[in-house]
Amino acid sequence: MRKFIITALVAGSCAAAGLVAAPAFAEPSGACAGGPGGVVTQPGAPGGTSGGIAVCVPGTGAVSANGDAGGPSGSLVADGDSGNQAPANGYVGVQSDGSSLQVVGECGADYSGSDTTPLFDTNNPTAQPTAPGAACGTPAAP
Repeated sequence: MRKFIITALVAGSCAAAGLVAAPAFAEPSGACAGGPGGVVTQPGAPGGTSGGIAVCVPGTGAVSANGDAGGPSGSLVADGDSGNQAPANGYVGVQSDGSSLQVVGECGADYSGSDTTPLFDTNNPTAQPTAPGAACGTPAAP
């Protein structure tokens, strides 16, 4: 898990360079299909303002980062394959629509490019956080 988080940070650094998000696949690690895993980049159109990168570990998941300086908007998300034990079968990350920064996450789900029920939103910092979902199990008592 530590390597997965470190990979997320590396991918986030690459997002600042202006690379485009990888296309959607049945499993997050499928973004690097046809190889032993690794990095997939999709530069934006010449003269464009967007781009992204995905770093995949076959059978485990992927970390993707994308951004659009024209928006500005973007996301950095670690997304586990469905075969992982909860909560690693879900996703966690951050996204922005240009007006706020949101922490997102869900167990037993894949990130689809936007999460409309963030765990935290800088536009509403005192709101009750959205629960991450029943697939995560019952939280331990404090």
